Amino acid sequence: MTPPCFFAWLLSPQPLLQRFRHPFGSCRSSGRLTALLLVLLSGGLARQAQAKAAFEAPGNLADFGSQACASCHADIYRSYLKTAMARASGPASDGLIAGEFHHPRTGIHYRIYSQDGRVWLSFDRDRPALHGQRELLYYIGSGRRGRTYLFSEDGFLFESPVNWYAQKRLWDMTPAYQNASQMPLLPALPACLNCHTSGMQPPLPGTENQFPMPPFAHGGISCQRCHGPGAEHIRSQGKAAILNPVKLAPERRDAICMQCHLEGTLAIKRPGRQPYDFQPGDRLSDYVRYFDVTNLPGLGALSQVEALAQSVCKQKSGDAMSCMSCHDPHSWPAAEEKVAYYRNKCLACHGAGFGQKHQHGNP
Repeated sequence: MTPPCFFAWLLSPQPLLQRFRHPFGSCRSSGRLTALLLVLLSGGLARQAQAKAAFEAPGNLADFGSQACASCHADIYRSYLKTAMARASGPASDGLIAGEFHHPRTGIHYRIYSQDGRVWLSFDRDRPALHGQRELLYYIGSGRRGRTYLFSEDGFLFESPVNWYAQKRLWDMTPAYQNASQMPLLPALPACLNCHTSGMQPPLPGTENQFPMPPFAHGGISCQRCHGPGAEHIRSQGKAAILNPVKLAPERRDAICMQCHLEGTLAIKRPGRQPYDFQPGDRLSDYVRYFDVTNLPGLGALSQVEALAQSVCKQKSGDAMSCMSCHDPHSWPAAEEKVAYYRNKCLACHGAGFGQKHQHGNP
């Protein structure tokens, strides 16, 4: 089955930056497509190096990272660093998963590797000729389920066409493009960066993937993404209050998780608002409305929030239950502890009798 489409973001002229371009319709010949790819995938190494250096020294951005909380909350900070959220993004050199992959349909051989302290993606095909490399600046994804990388061209961010799939432990084309007939160019969109980074800088007006450099202040999800702005709390050495999600009304409490863990079938932004403008304590519905269409043909993926809403526990507990009823956002149980950890979460509400009834002999 042919994938629905792939998008190439034109770098100029400016009016065209507001549109997607569909290469299947506009670049039908392989020669013209190869020319387009070579234009987009060549040069600019100096600017990429500057962008990476700026990210490594993000002091010019008005956002505190989780390190600012460590002096007073050392134990929480150390445990949080082990979670998937804390490791959701960062410099590519900090999250390198080296490897290579040959895509049979396009005949392109991809390689992800480190050289002289920099991370690279190379792509090669003999006929029709296609050879090049891009410096990978950032990684996206904790690696628990998968990982991709981002490269830049004049401030325009693109995702790598190949991804690491952790459960299968292999490299493959990025999701939905396993059967692509050409190498896709995938813009890195704000929705992706917003849910994997902290202190994301909005894209420049009229664009979707041209970001100021560095595009985000901190790798992973920082404390402020759940606790709200913390400048006064930090400057006052804890005397000024900071938001505690547990103390919020259920709608606003749940919105903190929903901003990234709810997908739905369709998301419609509110006029004049952007989802990345949401702050903990706000109502998410003031920024974006989600719609879930049922009975669609084919298999669909459920986001975590949707799966929770369909569970018997949530339906019977209502607002008394939230994501935090079972998940501690500050810690991540070790692999050998997961079964006991989540079992105890169940028994804390249902009691030992429930465990005995449902798992006789292993209560």
